[in-house]
Amino acid sequence: MESGLGLGVKYSDTHFMTLAQAKSYYKSGAGVGMQGRNNPAVDIDENDPELSHAIVEFTELHLGFAPVRTRDSSARCLMVYKRGAEFLYKRRLEYEKRDGKRGAVELLGKGQYYNVAGPHPKGGYYGWRHGQSPVEWGPDRLSEITPEDADQYFADLQKFLGERGCKIIESSSSSGGGARSSLMISGCTRRRSRTSSRR
Repeated sequence: MESGLGLGVKYSDTHFMTLAQAKSYYKSGAGVGMQGRNNPAVDIDENDPELSHAIVEFTELHLGFAPVRTRDSSARCLMVYKRGAEFLYKRRLEYEKRDGKRGAVELLGKGQYYNVAGPHPKGGYYGWRHGQSPVEWGPDRLSEITPEDADQYFADLQKFLGERGCKIIESSSSSGGGARSSLMISGCTRRRSRTSSRR
């Protein structure tokens, strides 16, 4: 079992949890997480049910169908995929709606993890749309995505949100070498705000 984080365990790409550790963490009330290394996920942090549902449909149209993680009394959700030959890395698109409230869509890839079962810190429990988690789907049924797919998805997502009156606040991406670039967008004008490299 791949383990990204455990109680008292530092994040590691190479750590594999033992059955004894899993039982120990479970008794301590820990949830279950997955790494994004081989199974990147689209994390939709949107509180409006209508817009959240629209983003899910948009994502399935562009990246393929996926198991959708839900949470009690929340419109936020997460969609699980599998990678092709290349790793995918974190991307983030933050936007502001007409009412001034903000939301974000993130791609969680190599170096990130996400919860798939157990309690949420703010209350409620994680679940899966139609009761279909990645376990029920199985690895062969998960839609495969590539870095090029992600490039096109986030480019089209900006247009999709803009058509719904959203203003893009930040669009950022990370590469395997740690490079990160961002665009800050005000109205229809885009300007590069910062580019940094970490070696």
